[in-house]
Amino acid sequence: DRKYKKNFNFFFKSFLSVILIFFFLEQSAYAIKISPVVLDINKEKKIVTMSFTNDTGNDINIQSSALTWNQVNGEDKYSPTNDLVIIPAIVSIPAGKVQTFRISKRVIDNNSAEQAYRVYLQDVSPDFVDPNNPTGVAFKFNQDLPAFYFSGKQVYDKKFFNASICKSANPKTTCVRVENTGDFRLSLRGVKAKSLEGKVQDDFDVGISGTVLAKSWKEFTFDTPAKPFKDIEVNSTLGSIIISTKP
Repeated sequence: DRKYKKNFNFFFKSFLSVILIFFFLEQSAYAIKISPVVLDINKEKKIVTMSFTNDTGNDINIQSSALTWNQVNGEDKYSPTNDLVIIPAIVSIPAGKVQTFRISKRVIDNNSAEQAYRVYLQDVSPDFVDPNNPTGVAFKFNQDLPAFYFSGKQVYDKKFFNASICKSANPKTTCVRVENTGDFRLSLRGVKAKSLEGKVQDDFDVGISGTVLAKSWKEFTFDTPAKPFKDIEVNSTLGSIIISTKP
């Protein structure tokens, strides 16, 4: 129902924020390693494998699940799904060992647009208490990975990529709307400002990154450059676009 979806989306967004913090912490500690971090399923590769390396000193219990990932009116939306099969669904990974997960799509269909998912690996290990430091804090690292299924051919064509200036509530910020009309996802590679003379300002690169799913759009807001500028250059996997700063 509507209330459930609203609460679920709120929980998931909050959870992703926590995951990002934990992700950078665990990367610095080299406690957990996952490869690959993007899962691509297609007709030629119906099953993808993912390795989970537990370099911690304790066993880790992992429970896996999947969510559909859509972008509606510029917002990311997630819903539980049975479209993906993840094996094992729940497993205990001993300290110092590597666990292989196999991910596949339950039904291999011929949808024209790429389908996007999130593979969610939840740490459900019992709470650990260090006998030498009973008041210490122990972290659990949950992982959220993008997964995609595409039955067609990946076409990287600039004609599917559009960018424009959008309205910003704050006069000190600039909003850029990126639209992907193609059947395959688009990944951003940064936004740069061009000076009044038309040269790229090397000291200004927003470094915006993110994914715009097939047949979707998203808006990105960043601080307006302090130096006078004429145009903005938006770079992506589908090419680059120069847009005027006037909406």
